[in-house]
Amino acid sequence: MCKALHAAAIGASLFIASPLLAGGLPDSQMVDWSLVTLLGSGTDADPFVFDECRLGRVEIVYTANVQIPGIITNFTSEPQLGLGESGNGPGIITLSWSNPATALEIRCIDLDLSETDSFTIPDGTTLTLVRDNPLDASDFLDGLVMRAGAPDQPNGNDENYAALRIEGEAFTSFSIAFNRPGSGSGGSAITFGNAQVIPRCLPDLDANCVLNFFDVSRFIQLYNNHDPQVDFTKDGEFNFFDVSVFIGAFNAGCP
Repeated sequence: MCKALHAAAIGASLFIASPLLAGGLPDSQMVDWSLVTLLGSGTDADPFVFDECRLGRVEIVYTANVQIPGIITNFTSEPQLGLGESGNGPGIITLSWSNPATALEIRCIDLDLSETDSFTIPDGTTLTLVRDNPLDASDFLDGLVMRAGAPDQPNGNDENYAALRIEGEAFTSFSIAFNRPGSGSGGSAITFGNAQVIPRCLPDLDANCVLNFFDVSRFIQLYNNHDPQVDFTKDGEFNFFDVSVFIGAFNAGCP
């Protein structure tokens, strides 16, 4: 439960610089697929959909030769999105959402046996490798293609993944084509999150879907820096009225 805030208490603290949450919007958590129920069938005409607190309405479409669409637990003990190719050609997954992000982490799970994840990302964004798979240290990024040079790796190991990051101008989609060369079928998985987004709920300034002290601390920091994000009255000034809007929204909570 969030305790009610009072303008006097906040106002007295506004000129105390906060060292917490410095820099850009803090990272949130990865999507917890154990809590997600996908509606739809995953096709272009009937995409999988679910609501995620940071990204908003998320749509997932599988096309081409897909072997294992939807939420699975084949590759670790944690639920995640299945990828796969069956027969010739890759299996493709496209993800889109309603709340624009400026950064998003994607974890590619159990890439081995010369498998690849080929990314299509929006103009104005870049793709970087931020974590090689520690089980083999052989994954590498070749342009927009994540390649695996390792032999078969244990599917059930939760550390069996490499992580990439899309970031840049605000974007609302990306796609991955999974392929295992020289094989009629293969499988891998992904999960995503650590999204930097504009909070959907005004007082949730760290965009983690929870209202607490850290949102208050971040408000103080942004207010002291005259950051337009907390010019809630949109008048170009930073004063009691912005504080009052924040307090009212915080006490009202998020839907």
